[in-house]
Amino acid sequence: MSVQSQNVSQLIKDCKRRARVLLDTDHNRLWLIFALGLWLATAGFIYMLAGALVYAADDSVFTEQPSVLATVLLIASYALMLLLAFLLLVPMSGGVIHVSEQIYKGERVQGRDLFYAFGSFGQYVRCMRAGLRSLGFPIISIAAILLTSLLLASSVGQMIFDMTAIYVFADLAFIGIILAGLALCFLVFFLFRRAFVAGVLIMRGLSRKEIKAQKKEICRGRGGALLGYHLSFFGWAVLAVATVLVSAVVDTVPYLLLCNQMLCDALKSQEIQNDN
Repeated sequence: MSVQSQNVSQLIKDCKRRARVLLDTDHNRLWLIFALGLWLATAGFIYMLAGALVYAADDSVFTEQPSVLATVLLIASYALMLLLAFLLLVPMSGGVIHVSEQIYKGERVQGRDLFYAFGSFGQYVRCMRAGLRSLGFPIISIAAILLTSLLLASSVGQMIFDMTAIYVFADLAFIGIILAGLALCFLVFFLFRRAFVAGVLIMRGLSRKEIKAQKKEICRGRGGALLGYHLSFFGWAVLAVATVLVSAVVDTVPYLLLCNQMLCDALKSQEIQNDN
């Protein structure tokens, strides 16, 4: 391991320690829980609203041969869900980053900060950009895992159902698809390991040119370290799944948001010191 990699690894450890202290100070954790809870409540509202649209159709919507009306309303419900998710949930995720930044800067968080994304058109656009950039990493990861699972269930399940393949080949297919899925997820981790940096810089009001320049400086030669940074939260991700996202709202996501803030500034400071 090079000296630079060792320095970055130590920086990551220090940032995570400082983020934990800051998270447990005053009401910081509570404010981030409120912000995430509002996001989840909005997601639930969107799901219920779009789901209720299906019940406006006739009873054939729940059969194998739905009517034209039922099909149109079913498609409309999915379209409404995707539209509202894009217009509301994406910018609100940028608003959550804003709350974490307020806490990181030591500024007082107020109730209106929870609705920061909708304060003005400029704030909405900024939060939308930050949400798209920072959410790209987890969304694509989840999509890769889901697609792999669907492929696993459909292909191998069909092989066993048709009994056209020996069970050993079915087992090999299972293993091959799982390994391919893991490799794909790792590739996603690698490709989007820098996404959080852009999200943080966008919420700080930097111009597109400044964001591009600073991101390049912050991430230069630190690909492996940033990948290790993300992988270090793997245990927290498993715990979040096991607790049906409860631990993610209460601890993991707030902790990660503050770590992102600290790590961006720490890497930037180290770059300045190296230049001097």
